[in-house]
Amino acid sequence: MPRLGEGEAGAGFRPAVLCPAARGSDGIGFPAADCHRNGVLIEIGGHYSNVARFLPPLVLSESLAKRGIEIFADAVGKVESTL
Repeated sequence: MPRLGEGEAGAGFRPAVLCPAARGSDGIGFPAADCHRNGVLIEIGGHYSNVARFLPPLVLSESLAKRGIEIFADAVGKVESTL
């Protein structure tokens, strides 16, 4: 099962999540489409497609940030359940 959040993939206004378990593979298929459908914009990057970069709005409340994290976590959970 992939382990998210290990290592450094982003900081500041454009935080990112790194999945080192995907290193050397084609990635785990970060759920960009599922996130987009639910209002969270991410882009996939990194040499191994193992980094999900968040694209937050310029104005971001704490409650909106928490909701975005929940959406991302739910989408990743769906991917993990297929592995």
